[in-house]
Amino acid sequence: MGDLLSGLLLIFILSLAFIAVTISLSFYLSELLGSYPLGFGCAAVFLLTGSLLMMWKKERLEHWIGGISVKKYFERHYNEKEDGKQRNIESSSREGQ
Repeated sequence: MGDLLSGLLLIFILSLAFIAVTISLSFYLSELLGSYPLGFGCAAVFLLTGSLLMMWKKERLEHWIGGISVKKYFERHYNEKEDGKQRNIESSSREGQ
């Protein structure tokens, strides 16, 4: 349950950071171009291009993210099981002495 909550909190914080960066980029481009509509329009074109690239490479991204997630999950749970086995071995060796 803690993993789920920390994951959701991370997604929320990253979303807020993405929004802040996008707005900052828009204002920066507006300053450079001398027009708010041009600056926000250019930022929208960048975001649209990024979204289209992500849709185009969706399967590759899903495979990459899924691989990372599964690897992290099994590393965490495998290490927990190994730690438990190690504790059992240590406690049984102490009892035998």
